[in-house]
Amino acid sequence: MELPKLRWGTRTVIAVGELGLIAFIINLIFNPDRELNPEMTNALSVLVGGLLLNFGKTSGYFFSQESETIESANDKKNGE
Repeated sequence: MELPKLRWGTRTVIAVGELGLIAFIINLIFNPDRELNPEMTNALSVLVGGLLLNFGKTSGYFFSQESETIESANDKKNGE
């Protein structure tokens, strides 16, 4: 498998996994069948905010020119 395809596959798995985790936590917060302690709801809301921030930074790096430049430099250094 080519290295660029492996990189994009890894990036996709990370992004989908993170979005799945965010969706699961939002489901925990807003599911009417579950009675959560208000403190737990606040903690989960803070966790969702942190995950959204992390997702934004991660996806911003994945699709930036800096990412491609660093990866190209690493490839040249490793002789690929």
